[in-house]
Amino acid sequence: MMEQAGNFYRMIDSMIEEHKASKKKLTTKDLMDEIAIKLKIYQDKKGLTQEGLADTIGVTRRQIIRWKKKESLPSKLAMKRMRDLEIV
Repeated sequence: MMEQAGNFYRMIDSMIEEHKASKKKLTTKDLMDEIAIKLKIYQDKKGLTQEGLADTIGVTRRQIIRWKKKESLPSKLAMKRMRDLEIV
């Protein structure tokens, strides 16, 4: 099971790197996809609940849900916090 999870994360990292290497302009959808994936990866690596992830970033659990469902983008402050935590 852990090996499958590791393979999944390597695949996602590879996809993100391929996108970066393509030098194509990121769309809002691309950005939402990348944020949702990276939040999930960080949450799994740290063993956090959605509430714990929200507390770590300093936002509400509802905001985490919206980002993971790709309903909205994080604020500039939330993005800065996620960069500081090396989530994105």
